[in-house]
Amino acid sequence: MLEFTKENKNMIGVIMAISYTLYFNWQSGQYPLANTIAYSLPFLIISALIGFGISKIRKDNNFGIYFAIISLIFVIANI
Repeated sequence: MLEFTKENKNMIGVIMAISYTLYFNWQSGQYPLANTIAYSLPFLIISALIGFGISKIRKDNNFGIYFAIISLIFVIANI
């Protein structure tokens, strides 16, 4: 079983954010996967910057969790 340390939570959050963003953009747009990755890249970069900023302001190093939340908000707003 995977132990939930801060590093594991961040890694799980990053993996979930990237996979959900790619999956939902691919399902909603009906584009080939290469176009979906190119379309999702700006949203992922902006989500990463916002998540990193929140993590630095709060000084709690939960970057992956904030990244996942912001990415899911962007996906929901995009659909």
